[in-house]
Amino acid sequence: MSGWIGVDLDGTLAQYGGFKGPDDIGEPVPAMLDRVKAWVADGREVRIFTARVCAPGFEEPIKAWCEKHGIGGLAITNAKDFGMVELWDDRAVRVMFNKGEPCCAEARNEMLDAAVTKNALLADRIKELEAEVEKLEEYLSRVPAGMYL
Repeated sequence: MSGWIGVDLDGTLAQYGGFKGPDDIGEPVPAMLDRVKAWVADGREVRIFTARVCAPGFEEPIKAWCEKHGIGGLAITNAKDFGMVELWDDRAVRVMFNKGEPCCAEARNEMLDAAVTKNALLADRIKELEAEVEKLEEYLSRVPAGMYL
């Protein structure tokens, strides 16, 4: 089969717990890593498809991660073209050809539920961090001028 398969990095090929910098790429998702290795062994062209390469300096950590996990040499892109035949991505919603309707409403709902849960957890963490900042600011307001911590 000709054409290439795009595989998203964060949340699809690698575990993702939020962006922490270009060098912070999660551990592999075993099922996806095995699938990519099988495709490559079968002669399929696989490309890492990630928004990370929108910014300079983000490609090298991805190359190193791929090399470390036995899939070095894969092309890395953030653009699709007419040669792409599949896209594996945790955020994608498949639609029926020429209809614009989701193919898998149940899967889409699960994805939305997961996003809502993640957003709620992040909102809770932001509140916790804001409370910590308030405590630190209050503490620092009591430290005499010129005194170092």
